[in-house]
Amino acid sequence: MDKNTVKEKVEKPFDYFGKFTGEKIKVYLKNGETVEGEIVAFDIHLNLVLADVTVKKENEDLKLESLFVRGDNILYVFYWFFFIFFF
Repeated sequence: MDKNTVKEKVEKPFDYFGKFTGEKIKVYLKNGETVEGEIVAFDIHLNLVLADVTVKKENEDLKLESLFVRGDNILYVFYWFFFIFFF
C-alpha cells in the first residue's frame, strides 16, 4: 500500500483500519504480548478480527488461524509506517 494512498480522505484514526483491511499489522497489548496478523474485520470500538495470527509471549510463539482482539486490550497498533496509540 502506498503511503500517499493512506493520506487521501483519512479524517479520523478509525478510517485507517478501513484502508488496512487485508493488510498485516502488529498489535501491542496492555498485558505485554504482541499479536501479528492480517485485519479481517473491525468495529467502532476497535475490536479486531485477525487471520494468520502469531501471538508472541515472552519466549514462545503461538500460531493461530484467526483471533478476536478486544479493543480495550490494545495499547497500540503498528503498520509499517505509522503507529496508532491507545491508552
